[in-house]
Amino acid sequence: MSATLAGLRSQIMDRMEELENEITALRCVTGLLNGQVPGANAICLSELSYIIDPIIEREKAILDDVRGMFKTVGFEAKA
Repeated sequence: MSATLAGLRSQIMDRMEELENEITALRCVTGLLNGQVPGANAICLSELSYIIDPIIEREKAILDDVRGMFKTVGFEAKA
């Protein structure tokens, strides 16, 4: 069981690092939005979904993966 928990911990830490990278990507987007000057290569609101949606989908996939790992070892979260 110890090897299983160590492996799970390693996998979760890897996925958490990926999640941190996605959070950093969102921070970059907000930085871009905060530094915009109207009319000077500004991001249109209609373009935001093309930038943000892929980040959200990757974050959701990471969370789903981590939840699956917990289910595999019997640490299923109760809603």
